[in-house]
Amino acid sequence: MAPRGPAPTPKVIQLAKGNPGQRKLNDEEPEPEVEAPPCPDFLSDYAREEWESIVPILLRNGLLTVLDGAALAAYCQAYGRWREAEKQLALYGMVVKMGDKGYEGKSPWLQIADKAMKQIEVFVARFGMSPSDRTRIHVKPREPAETDEKRGRAKAMLHKNRAG
Repeated sequence: MAPRGPAPTPKVIQLAKGNPGQRKLNDEEPEPEVEAPPCPDFLSDYAREEWESIVPILLRNGLLTVLDGAALAAYCQAYGRWREAEKQLALYGMVVKMGDKGYEGKSPWLQIADKAMKQIEVFVARFGMSPSDRTRIHVKPREPAETDEKRGRAKAMLHKNRAG
């Protein structure tokens, strides 16, 4: 049986939001190192583009660890699927001829795009990437050296992942 209620908010997100409910924070919550997970080789081209653009941003804000690789890959695949579906909709339209008799019907790409958008919405919220999620997060300013160091590590991880 699944646990009841909403999923608990990770400590890093609670702290970034300023712990608005002033609830006791989980002192035993795992705190993995902020580090880029390796980019999976199965990602589509669109998904890989998204991975390469979003990883440095998430790292800079301390919102990505090596343990988040599967969730990030799922987000990127959904994003890639959505882009491909939108491309096909632009080419063929939302209404297409179906079957032997040529009846008109909704393009299957419309359903693919809709489902991918719903998946994106879920993952965007988990990583704090939507406008409403960002209004709830207060990130402490980082020292320039720390930011430059993390940016350098992010770029190094991306290049390492591309080469491997």
